Amino acid sequence: MNAFVRTSVGCLGAVAGVAALLALRASAQTGDPAKEAFIAEETQYIRQLQDDLRMPDFAARVIEDLKKRYPDAAITLRVLELRGMLAQGAFEKVRDLIARHPNPDGAEAWVMKLALADGYYAYGSSQEAFALYNGFFKLFPQPTPEMESFYIEAAYKFPQMLLATRLEKQALDAYRRLLKVKLPAPALRQVQADTAELCVKVAEGETVKSARDALLAEADKLASQLLWDQDMWFGKAIVIKAHSLVLKGETSRAQSLIDDHRGVLQQIHDALVAQERDEGVTGLVRLSPMAQCRFLLAVMLHDEAMKIAKDPAGDNELIKNLLLGERGPDGKRKPNGAYQHVVNVIGLFPDSQWAMEAGEREQRIRAFILDRFQVELQPVFTDEVRDRMQRKQFQEARQLFANNQFAASIPVFLVVLNHFPETAESVTALGELAKACLAERGEDGYHELLAGTIAAHLAERFCRSPYALDAGGEVLRLAELMGEKRLQTYELFFRNFTSHPEAPLKLMILGGQAAESGNAAGALAYYDRLIAAYPGSAYYGETLSRIALLHNQRQNYTNEIAALDAYLAYLLQSDKPGLAITATRARSAQATRAIALARVQAATNDIERVAGSEALIRAALLFNQVLKDLAEIPATVAIDTNQAFLIRQQAVLQKAACLAQVVAPAETVAKLRPQVIETYLGFVKEFPQSQYAPHALIRAGTMYTVLKETGQAQAIFARLRQEYPASEEARSSVPMLAASLMEMGLRSEAVAKYKEMFAGPGADAYPDYQILAAARALVDAGEHDNALQGFVRVIALTKEPAMRTQALLGRTQALVGMKKYAEALAELDSFIAMYTNSVLMVDASLLLADAASAEGETEKDNARRQQLFSRAIEAFKVVRSYRKENKDVMALDIQVGRTMMRKMNAEKALGLDDQAGISRGQAIVAFKQLIYATPPGSAASDPFIEQAYLLSIPLELEHKKFQGAAEACEEYLAAFSGSPNAAQVRTWLNQANIELASRK
Repeated sequence: MNAFVRTSVGCLGAVAGVAALLALRASAQTGDPAKEAFIAEETQYIRQLQDDLRMPDFAARVIEDLKKRYPDAAITLRVLELRGMLAQGAFEKVRDLIARHPNPDGAEAWVMKLALADGYYAYGSSQEAFALYNGFFKLFPQPTPEMESFYIEAAYKFPQMLLATRLEKQALDAYRRLLKVKLPAPALRQVQADTAELCVKVAEGETVKSARDALLAEADKLASQLLWDQDMWFGKAIVIKAHSLVLKGETSRAQSLIDDHRGVLQQIHDALVAQERDEGVTGLVRLSPMAQCRFLLAVMLHDEAMKIAKDPAGDNELIKNLLLGERGPDGKRKPNGAYQHVVNVIGLFPDSQWAMEAGEREQRIRAFILDRFQVELQPVFTDEVRDRMQRKQFQEARQLFANNQFAASIPVFLVVLNHFPETAESVTALGELAKACLAERGEDGYHELLAGTIAAHLAERFCRSPYALDAGGEVLRLAELMGEKRLQTYELFFRNFTSHPEAPLKLMILGGQAAESGNAAGALAYYDRLIAAYPGSAYYGETLSRIALLHNQRQNYTNEIAALDAYLAYLLQSDKPGLAITATRARSAQATRAIALARVQAATNDIERVAGSEALIRAALLFNQVLKDLAEIPATVAIDTNQAFLIRQQAVLQKAACLAQVVAPAETVAKLRPQVIETYLGFVKEFPQSQYAPHALIRAGTMYTVLKETGQAQAIFARLRQEYPASEEARSSVPMLAASLMEMGLRSEAVAKYKEMFAGPGADAYPDYQILAAARALVDAGEHDNALQGFVRVIALTKEPAMRTQALLGRTQALVGMKKYAEALAELDSFIAMYTNSVLMVDASLLLADAASAEGETEKDNARRQQLFSRAIEAFKVVRSYRKENKDVMALDIQVGRTMMRKMNAEKALGLDDQAGISRGQAIVAFKQLIYATPPGSAASDPFIEQAYLLSIPLELEHKKFQGAAEACEEYLAAFSGSPNAAQVRTWLNQANIELASRK
């Protein structure tokens, strides 16, 4: 059967069937079918580029090529060109092109105007679209010869646009207009059927009898014109006529009409089945007129029975006749009741679009019969039948989806899901519907919103259903397609599918992704959720290990130890932990050492130094326990011997480092240092081939140096050069000795060694790069005057331009550290002028800002002070233009805030309180800008955020912004509760709250 089948109206395009028809008409008119076929093919390609692939810019290039090849196709191509512009939202540009057209009422101008109308319609401005269409048809009640094809296309498209906005009466007028145009036979039959069907639909809602009768008469007349050919429209005509009779109250005539044409209707149905099978298409059988006729009879009989049933005195026998069939001469009921009709639709036409509602009516009729007559009918709509029907009904939508016909599949999915909202098939269908919506997402956001709604529906409706497992899987798969709403969709999954087997793994994966992106807080949130909700998960132990690692990276060692303790308890319950227990204890010991070392370095009195040293000794004992654990592992236990080897080496070295860094009391230090030397030398003896052996020797030599046992120290260094001549330690023993002393906290001894490199015996033997490195180490240690000697020496002796440049900049850094700001500024000016194109110019500008603001802080002359701070601000601007990395921007915000604090201090010293208040506010803004722009939780950004809080809160208190200060304190404590500075922040919080309370 070669029926003309309607397809849906595209947002910016014509109906596909009509477009094809017009191409055929044009071919017949021009006599060049090959040319027209080529243009039609290229047109389709352009539309795919514009609509499916959303590549209007590329489509524009194809249009230009086609215009050059076929100038006589200008109008068609003009439409495509405008569609591309409108798809990009260029409405103003299109309106301007139309306004400048030389013939505003000509064919080409109206082609452009209706293309604009389609654009309006696509973007939801239907009133503007309809105004243009109505203007066109008012100007052209009939097509002119030159615009006949275009006119038909517009006339066919317009009523469907009206129907989509529920303007049925206006759509009916538009169809009537279309019927006045000469149409090819297949198109005419479709338009006649559409118009007749719409007449019946409008008649159903018409309350004026004369108007209703006129509409039905019009429908009947149009339907009669369809009875000349026995195609699908013939069946549609029978349905329309029967429906009209039902609306007139002539139910018996309607049933007789259908019965009289049952044979033809069955032939049409069989032809549709054959066409689907032979051509591999879907959706034709769903439109079977045979199924529709039977369903129509069922509806009219059922509805009539329900009207009678509403009357308490209603005729029960008549109700039974309507629902169950009339009785024949033999007393048996005929198969002409509503119940038999719905049963036939269900059984014979399970894939028709009326089968689902037929199933629902079958259940309602059975329930009514049982309630009114206490007779239980044998159910036909069984679970087996329902399942078969579901599969049939879902088949078309899923086939469209599988063929990537996403737009076409969406309405089919919606219809079927409305009837089967909660089945096993529904879950998969909902997932595919959401994916189809995402594939069709557009600028209006409708389909994306629909996809999000579907995901929420899947999660909330099915989380406790028998299909929860599959529904959870669908939500997970959708999450990865949801773009900006990806994490929001995952949250839907975790909140609703708490017992889903994939939940722990997905939490683990998301935590890992967050950690890799630098979002430590986000990663911890996922990991903590896994630990709390899934203690029996296979990922529980690994998650604890990852939590500990994140705390380590954030230098939150207390929390790291807590996580490691939990991980250790988990491992102790494991069947085959291998080396994991030992490795975990080593990590815990390392964290303990980090806490202890920080206490030693921050100590300001003997009591604090002793406490820190005792903590270091405890860390050493923990490393000693690691060594014992390794020794006690039975030989029969399979372990990774290489890993065990490395753990043992690190445990020995870390134990020695802990003991070497003990600084009090003196008698303990004296007792431990020989043990440290013995441990390091024992390491070299046990692991002579280890990459850490030279390091152990340099550390042993360092301890001998501290003990002033020069001979022993020299022997160690000689051994280092002899046994490990290629090592960096051997080539740089003195610099590494100095660095080792500095690391151990022996600052004065380290400085003395560095000074030896500049002016001591053998100083000339050190290469320039080692002198430069030593000078930098002294700058980092705050020994700026000694560092200056090293930089001066490199500047005087080096032959390497790059090294000289670095030394020149290092010299200015040392001068700033020595508070010789004027001298530093002069040298920085020269450096920046000389090395304008060097990357070090940016470092110099940053240093200049520091020097200028530091000098300005103590400058007594107001004009000179203002000049210095202006120089600092200009230098910051230079740095900002080069440094765009997030960490650099944060560091710069901190320095700008500090500069404003210096400016405030200078103004306060000069008695300029008002100006000082302004500068204080500017400093607060600089710090707040950093806080608000950077979410906490990243190991890279947290130190800057914490610093910004610690600098801004006292300023807010001084600024009498107590509410802001209190809120900042609470934010800080929520993000950095484990920080050593938390106690000070709590004091500030109390201060702010006291001030707020006193003002109430």
